[in-house]
This record gives sequence, C-alpha cells and structure tokens, in this order.
Amino acid sequence: MAKRAVRATHKISPQFMARLSALAADEWVQAIVMVQTAPTVPAPRAAKRQSPAARANAIQHMQQHNGEALMGIDAILAAHGGERLFPALNLLGTLSIRATRNAILALAELSVVKAVIEDQAIGAVES
Repeated sequence: MAKRAVRATHKISPQFMARLSALAADEWVQAIVMVQTAPTVPAPRAAKRQSPAARANAIQHMQQHNGEALMGIDAILAAHGGERLFPALNLLGTLSIRATRNAILALAELSVVKAVIEDQAIGAVES
C-alpha cells in the first residue's frame, strides 16, 4: 500500500490551494493526480533491445506499482469523498478525479503522488 508523507502541500500550487481553501468541506472539484512512475531497471551499457522476458518483467513491475498506487488513491477517495473519472492511469501517469477538498489534501500526502493540479478548461491565448 502507498505510504503517506508529512504535509506535502507543496504538491499543490498556491493558486489551487487558495481555491481549495475557499471551498466548503463537502464541495467537489475536478483535479488531475500525477503519479510517480515505477522505477525502471537500468539498461545495459550497449544499446540492445530488451528480451521478451525482460520486457514482460518490466511491464509486470509497472502494472504492480500502478495497481498499488491506485489502491492508495482509491482508499483516500473512499474515505474523504471522491471518484476516479477514468479506470486507470493514462500513458503520462496521470489520473483525472472528482473529489472533496479533504480528499485532494490527503492525496497530496501520498508518497506515490508527484502533484495534484486543478483540472481547468483550456482556451486560446488572446493577443
């Protein structure tokens, strides 16, 4: 299971933290959780293609790491109010969620979480 760090609010931007502070405890916000990727085994010095067994081992290791990270995230979402918006991490190691302020703060304390960012609409930059 994922371990908790102590007061990891540095994983949330000051602007997002200010918006979270203004929310009522039961209000929900959409966010993106950036998860630490599984550590990889160093490649041999000579650039060689991995063997099928080595690739399968690396994939299994990554899936196990991601599964453990998602279990920790799910436990916090269940305890504090929240839900995953997608069933798994995407290729960039991020997960979209909908959660309460307390869930967002608790997620930032997980050691497997690199950052929690606000899910915002993207628009064209006006000149």
